[in-house]
Amino acid sequence: MDSIQPAILIVDDEKHTRDGLRRLLENDYDVYVASDIASAMNVLEREQIDLLLTDLLSELKMECN
Repeated sequence: MDSIQPAILIVDDEKHTRDGLRRLLENDYDVYVASDIASAMNVLEREQIDLLLTDLLSELKMECN
């Protein structure tokens, strides 16, 4: 019997953070990653995501530049 893994979306502007979290979680979850809000919204429109992990400062950093 195949079990469906919960899906996690990781949104972070730092590549090493996204990659590290993905490697840590990918054995137990379907992991999606996005580097910005627009990419995250694309994933959310296509996939059923159970948990969203985000760097709250990412969007603020983009607005300040």
